Amino acid sequence: MSDDLLTWTPTPLVVDASVGFKWFATHEPGADAAARVLAEHGDGHVALMVPEHMLIEITHALGRRQAGDELATAIDALFDFELFVIPLDRDLLREAARISTEERIALYDAVYVALAARFDAELVTADARQAATRSCRVKLIT
Repeated sequence: MSDDLLTWTPTPLVVDASVGFKWFATHEPGADAAARVLAEHGDGHVALMVPEHMLIEITHALGRRQAGDELATAIDALFDFELFVIPLDRDLLREAARISTEERIALYDAVYVALAARFDAELVTADARQAATRSCRVKLIT
């Protein structure tokens, strides 16, 4: 073994809102698998990346069930998870638009696919339609 220091980099994963929502809705099917992915991120084994609109999607979904302090606590938790939030840029949006058109999926879902493709990461989703993409590797949790 060389005297060079080995650098360890966690495996990048992109998670979508269908997975992130399960972090809070623990009664949902697949919530255990979603929690394991989040725990692996917390342990440093994987690096969870999300496009910035994922925070809005989850907050919107949670807002249908929670309000006031409970919703504020959930929002704080989202930021405390220390996800790698990737801002939308021109190239990401262009690629997502192409994927959306070619694969006939919603643009906001195609952004997750484009982000996973950009970083050669696996997309973790609970959305079967999105999981059918041909543009990146996918793990479907159910």
